[in-house]
Amino acid sequence: MNSSNDYGIEQLHPRYTANCLSRLTFLITIPFYVGKLVSYFVPAQTRITKQEAIIHASLVIGLNIFNYFYLHNYLLLISALSIKVRAAFCSVIYRKSLKLSPASLLKTPPGKITTLIQKDVRTVQEMVRLANDVWIGLVQALIVCACVYWKIGVAAVVGCGTFLAILPLQILIGKKASSYRTQIGRSSDERLQLTKEIFAAIEIIKMYTWEIIFGRKVEEARRKELQSITKLFTVKVVLLLLGAMTSKIAFFFLFVTYLWTGNYVAAESIYFILSAFQKLRQSFTVIIPRGISQAAELTSSLKRIQDLLISEETASIEKKNSFSNQPKIRIENTNVTGDVLLRHTVEISEPSLIILTGPNGSGKTTLLNVILGNISLPNKKVLTYGSVSYAPQEPWVFPSTIRQNILFGEVLDLVRYEKVLTVCSLRQDIDRFPEHDRTLIGDKGLNLSKGQRARISLARAIYRSSDIYLLDDCLASLDARVQNEIFRNCIKNFLGDKICIFASYSSKYINFANRVFQINELGELKETEHLKYLEDIKYDATLENVAEETIQSNIANISDSGEEVPLLDKKLEKKGNVYAEVHKSGRVNAKYYGQYIAYGGRLLFGIVVILFGATQLLKSYTDKVISVWVTVEQNKSLTRPTRNKTQIANYDEAHDSMSIQFSILISLTTALSVLTALGFFSFTTKSSKTIHAKMLSSLLRAKMAFFENTHLGNVLNRFSKDLTVIDEEYPFVVYEFIELLMTTCGIIVLITLTQPLLLIPEIVLFLLLCIIRHFYLPTGRNFQRLDSATRSSLTGYLNSSLDGLSIIKASNAGDLVSSEFDKYQDVNTSASYTSECCIRAFGFILDMICCLFTTIVIVNFFVYRSDVTVGDIGLAITQSMMLTGLFQYGVRMWADLENKMTSTERALEYTEIDTEDFKGQILNEWPKLGKIQYDNVSVLNHSGEAILRNVSFDIKPGEKIGIIGRTGAGKTTLVSALYRLKDIEGTVLIDDVDIKELNIKFLRKNIGIIPQDPVLFTGTVRYNIDPKGLFPDSELWEILHKLELATSLKSLDQFVAENGSNLSYGEKQLLCLCRILLNAYKILVLDEATSSTGGNTDKIISGIITNKFEKSTVLIIAHKLETILKLDRVMVIDNGEVIEFDKPEILMNNSNSLFYTMVKSSGIS
Repeated sequence: MNSSNDYGIEQLHPRYTANCLSRLTFLITIPFYVGKLVSYFVPAQTRITKQEAIIHASLVIGLNIFNYFYLHNYLLLISALSIKVRAAFCSVIYRKSLKLSPASLLKTPPGKITTLIQKDVRTVQEMVRLANDVWIGLVQALIVCACVYWKIGVAAVVGCGTFLAILPLQILIGKKASSYRTQIGRSSDERLQLTKEIFAAIEIIKMYTWEIIFGRKVEEARRKELQSITKLFTVKVVLLLLGAMTSKIAFFFLFVTYLWTGNYVAAESIYFILSAFQKLRQSFTVIIPRGISQAAELTSSLKRIQDLLISEETASIEKKNSFSNQPKIRIENTNVTGDVLLRHTVEISEPSLIILTGPNGSGKTTLLNVILGNISLPNKKVLTYGSVSYAPQEPWVFPSTIRQNILFGEVLDLVRYEKVLTVCSLRQDIDRFPEHDRTLIGDKGLNLSKGQRARISLARAIYRSSDIYLLDDCLASLDARVQNEIFRNCIKNFLGDKICIFASYSSKYINFANRVFQINELGELKETEHLKYLEDIKYDATLENVAEETIQSNIANISDSGEEVPLLDKKLEKKGNVYAEVHKSGRVNAKYYGQYIAYGGRLLFGIVVILFGATQLLKSYTDKVISVWVTVEQNKSLTRPTRNKTQIANYDEAHDSMSIQFSILISLTTALSVLTALGFFSFTTKSSKTIHAKMLSSLLRAKMAFFENTHLGNVLNRFSKDLTVIDEEYPFVVYEFIELLMTTCGIIVLITLTQPLLLIPEIVLFLLLCIIRHFYLPTGRNFQRLDSATRSSLTGYLNSSLDGLSIIKASNAGDLVSSEFDKYQDVNTSASYTSECCIRAFGFILDMICCLFTTIVIVNFFVYRSDVTVGDIGLAITQSMMLTGLFQYGVRMWADLENKMTSTERALEYTEIDTEDFKGQILNEWPKLGKIQYDNVSVLNHSGEAILRNVSFDIKPGEKIGIIGRTGAGKTTLVSALYRLKDIEGTVLIDDVDIKELNIKFLRKNIGIIPQDPVLFTGTVRYNIDPKGLFPDSELWEILHKLELATSLKSLDQFVAENGSNLSYGEKQLLCLCRILLNAYKILVLDEATSSTGGNTDKIISGIITNKFEKSTVLIIAHKLETILKLDRVMVIDNGEVIEFDKPEILMNNSNSLFYTMVKSSGIS
């Protein structure tokens, strides 16, 4: 990493210096010989012979060719350097993000890190490209001033002073651009963070019908962002126009001053100045304005990057051994971040099972994070010796195979791997999958149940051979039977010779612990004595034998033993990138251009195009006026000895007329240019705003199947990089293309007017360029799409890994995930560099053809001089030379127009996805009863496999139904069918109304749910409970008091971090429960709503549900069978089918029922 960065710095100086010397050489020599060449065509001149003129012409042609030959090689080298700098910055930012402390992550959430890599690093990259040209442009200005002064004397001060006077103004405007860039960065961070949160929790948002609310919140952030972008565009336009008009204004002042001081015009001197000023034109029109603007943006971007790099890091876990060569945890009397108070020193050094218990929000997770080193304490009050494995309360899986999620970069040990699968009760689930442990896990594990994700997360922790295991209530989402199996086989036996701290609100397993620590409601940590019960959960000795047989029988099915495995499965890599997108090939469809124009306003677009044409007409006429003026003054100088008073008066009148014309033309051109630019950027901003709005609206209405098959990183890439291209890059590409198109047309017309025969090579030139573009465009377009697709992969991996920071830190897997990040980045870098090589080759060929055209123009005037004036000859030669760089740049912009359009295409593709049908009935006072009927209902996954099979049952109004089953059995899918989150076969009736006939939002709005995963959003407590703002504070506080949250949550305006990361898991579940208690639903679904709450809280919740929803139909999915036993009926689901459905006492009287077996195995008497 450091070597890459050092390499970049070491390479800057020699390459920049070499380019500066060569560019300055061409700057001085080419205008000098152009002036000499033009002076040959002055009538009656005798100083330059034809042979000397041919030599001058050859030097002009040769130097021009060599200039562009060198230029493209240099640009390729500097592009490669900028790509290396980008890779170095991205790598540094990613590695730093893996070390951020929890406090730093609150200030710098994943959305901001994504913005830093997608936008700010790109600003640094662009500045590396421009930096050399900016200071070369400034040096050029000084040298041109010196050369012009050498040619014409004191009059040069006026013209050159005009150039130099503009610089302070450009710098001042650049500073203003920096402040706007900072505003854009903040607004983009806010918008992207909101977008990430919304689509990470899209299922919850659809269930609560919050699409409009969150959509408005994103649109508000977008509005602020576009306001800043508009301001930035305004200052950029001023910079562009200052640069564009400066060369003409400077020449006008110089020329007039030169004449007013009594000097006579020499064609050689005038065209030397014109040629030199044209060389400066690109610097002052494009490079210096862009450089100043980019430098201002760079300052802002570097400050944002610096803020991240100096953020607080997590303290690393000490891995040194104690004097006894044993792993050890030592906690001295201390106050842990205000949450946990320890009055005595605790030391754990013997292999033992430690139960850490306490009520919700007491600080169990905080204490584990302190042991992990995620939260640092002064004076090392907590010391951890030895390696640590960690299984969090909220399971984290990443898009790869099940096997890779478990191995997580560890070497594959077949015996241990199979043992882990068995003791984590994963073998049966894995055998159900078509590709077993090679099954690909989707983004955030959407194709797995929460219980399956929890067991995979646990398996990852225990597969890693560590000294200390920290398990943060990782069994809460499992059914009682599986909980007991895993506790007995995994925690009690497999980890029996390790230090294992098992945190749980429940006291269920206390009698199996060697030591018990309790955090009471005051946050005090104490070690407690506990009774050893005579009756233990019977350990089935045969299970170990069966497990051992299973292990041995399955080892033969697993290959690659001892192999060092990356995060991405090699077989999967052969199939394709796990984050890969299906990208189009061929031309961008014309309809996307039409949509872009329509969204910006067709009328406005038409007016802008007319303004572009009118502006260029004025510019070309201005150039023609200069040519005529030079000819007039040249003739005035030549006829000075013989002219009479009438001729003198005519010349003076012509001089005054030309001065007035030029002044008026400059004023009109400037005014029209400003009007054109403002109109154009208003058009592009409106189009960009509409594209974002339609893309957001479409995604919010998309079917859940889309999100199950599309990685979040791919969605976010549309809202980050692609939207940045649409917002900021594409408008300038279009603007420059139209500007160059008009300029090129103007130049061709001027050259044709001087010599009509030149129309033939102009047509040939245009045809050649079109042919070359035709061959280049498919390649360039595909490279652009490849760059976008590989960038999506990079963004996907970035977001996925940032979601699992706690696991990565605990597993010391920073080097592993960084290596994987580098692999994704290398692929994207390869695509970017190859695309750059293609662009440079294309540009070089175009420039060589344009150099050939310049040669034809020069030769033409030697062969067919006829009666062409010296002013027209000078105009044609200088314009043709300007055409060389301009024409190829214009054709590249033409190609880039379509290449950049792929970002618009990718964004608009999301406006065409399948969306939910919002048509349907809206009934009054429905549902009245809460009667539910399932008739032959089946649900298929995206691969066509049935996950719910021909389910039929009736639920009476007001019944309280318990739904149980093994994790992954189909319980949550049953609820998804009720909400129409998935396409269903069969019929679901609520109060005898087919839910397919109802408006989908109306349906969801009338069913209350506490989902399986407690999802909270960045904002306040009030916003998370009542985002619509419908209820007064008094009602909110009443519910908080009922759920005993009023003590831990001091204010409704208390800040809630992304996904509630500053709250305990139990507190998050209770906050989600608050949302439901604000409304009176006839149908209520609780999907593991109390999996992480304690006994007292359970009683409170049960009482609230009983009282508030006494007459409502309540479906409770739970693994706590104590709760289920009190309900009216129990539904047992297994493998997507309803196996049993009856009253709990009836099922308990049947010893053959699955429910009876589950209750008995849970230890409930």
